[in-house]
Amino acid sequence: MALNMKGRAISYLEPIPFLLVGLLGAFLAVFNIVFKQRRPQDLLDLSKFSDQAFGATWLIVGTEIDPLFPRDQIAEREVEKGVPALIASATGAVIEIGPGSGNQVSRYDRSKVTKIYGIEPTVSLHPKLRENIKKAGLSDIYTIVPCGIQDIKTLQQYGIDQEAFDTVLSIQVFCSIPNPKETAAALWRLLKPGGTTIVYEHVKSQDFVASKVQDFYNIVWPYAFQGCQLDRDTARTFREAGEWAKTIMYSAPRTIYDEGVDFSVLALQDQEFKTRQLTISLLKRDFGVLVELPDDRLCPPDLLDTTSESYDDRYDPNREVVGLDIDLAESTDIDDKNLSYARQNILANNLQSRIRPLLTKPQDPLIPLDSLVLESISFTICNPPFYSSPTELLASAAAKSRPPHSACTGSPIEMVTPGGEIAFVTRMIDESEQLSIRCQWYTTMLGKFSSVGVVVEELKKRGVNNWAVKEFVQGEKTRRWGVGWSWDHRRPREDVARGVSTSVPKHLLPFPSEFKFEIPTTSIDLVGSTIHMLLGGLDLRWQYRPHISAGVGFAKANVWSRAARRQKERETSTGKSDTEDEDVGEAALGFRIQLTKETEVVVVTIRWLQGNDSVLFESFCGMMKRQIAK
Repeated sequence: MALNMKGRAISYLEPIPFLLVGLLGAFLAVFNIVFKQRRPQDLLDLSKFSDQAFGATWLIVGTEIDPLFPRDQIAEREVEKGVPALIASATGAVIEIGPGSGNQVSRYDRSKVTKIYGIEPTVSLHPKLRENIKKAGLSDIYTIVPCGIQDIKTLQQYGIDQEAFDTVLSIQVFCSIPNPKETAAALWRLLKPGGTTIVYEHVKSQDFVASKVQDFYNIVWPYAFQGCQLDRDTARTFREAGEWAKTIMYSAPRTIYDEGVDFSVLALQDQEFKTRQLTISLLKRDFGVLVELPDDRLCPPDLLDTTSESYDDRYDPNREVVGLDIDLAESTDIDDKNLSYARQNILANNLQSRIRPLLTKPQDPLIPLDSLVLESISFTICNPPFYSSPTELLASAAAKSRPPHSACTGSPIEMVTPGGEIAFVTRMIDESEQLSIRCQWYTTMLGKFSSVGVVVEELKKRGVNNWAVKEFVQGEKTRRWGVGWSWDHRRPREDVARGVSTSVPKHLLPFPSEFKFEIPTTSIDLVGSTIHMLLGGLDLRWQYRPHISAGVGFAKANVWSRAARRQKERETSTGKSDTEDEDVGEAALGFRIQLTKETEVVVVTIRWLQGNDSVLFESFCGMMKRQIAK
């Protein structure tokens, strides 16, 4: 989809505020050199002046006093780009290139790292860097090294040697390094075998117009930011730095609306397009859905602010899937007018055989399976009223400072309920306890981040150990969260159960349902046969398909312990083994093993399919890794 021309123009102007801050940094450097240090001769030393100007600039950017780049806006942008997740993935001994004033140090996962060396040649940034290291609680493991990465003598004085690090980290540094190829090669040599290099960088755009804009800014940009270049091919630099087992590049958009919508083109494609018509037109053009929406009822300003996930079409065509949309099942979210429009839209799209609206009363269940004459369903979805009162609704709207044409058009009947969304979802949890496995997955959207923790803790208090948390990000600012839970023992995929950024605390996420490790061999058949022989000797059900390098197994208990293996051998010798007759639905652990071949290694992925015992799954994964590694 073509990028919105207005959005393009705005993005082309984004570097200007940075240049203004760079100019301010240069002014502060002059003031410091002349009036504080009283060394005006240093103005003639380009290297010294550049260092001080650069240090002053980055001490400004990201602080509360900077009106152009306040800290929370920079942090929000970095979260959207995935920077916190990259830093949190660093493990073991880490060498960080150019930590600057320490804006990123708080994002390390202390439980994963053992030692950090920060290579920062700009000495004027060291006081602020030390301050942030202390705030992050890393003073005992973080060492500042005052030199460049190619100063071998100084590095050795700090005990930095080749093949000594598990992780090399570089966040927006390689744009300004004088000799990027030599530096990348030097970093490669510092890695242990099997180590990881993590690089986040702005690079030369592949878009013709954008690349020319970069060339224009690059005339003055390097002078303002200590040699920073906007047009480097950093990915190629690292690929050629050494022999890598694998490389992962990511810059793809998340959804079809990530790059915006060209409204002028849309208006030509749909003659009925107008300001409020945007949602209707997008549904019609992109999804083939015809809808009419009342002017005084809930409608998002545009589809950019709603969820447009990529759906997986691989499913069992013979399986009947029945879902319940609670937005159409509870009287606080519907009245006669809403119901009338719902029926009209169902008829317009010929969906009478697939969608059945039901008007209920306030005292009726939110999940009225008996009224619908349904023994069981596959899922519920819900977009509950966010607010506890009209006053809270109005206060929230006033705080958003949105333009009038994008204001929310929802009525109080749709957006307000006693106790707000937490009370509403708690009522869903109450009903789910009674219905249990009559619904496979109960899910709801949440409009407030603070509600996620409350809902998850409530689920844990009720004994739910199978839940999922998902973050929905559309456009530039809008975020919503989804929480799902199940009383069944079938586990969802890892990306579904833990589909969030690092903004959600780990204790609110379910136990990981996927475990990966690498075997240093190029023979996927050898690894497959080894796994097949290993699991074939255990008291469990196992089926392996070599043509797809995958298998599925079910175990009634921990059958891989030494005692269990001895018992299996005794039963086999006496002919008493009855594993094949067991019901897999009653198995304590279900798993799927997938093998994939990458450069010089075979990756083993174990996915948790079934069971409630995370310790059992973790024990099985540990056993597999130990045995196959032999």
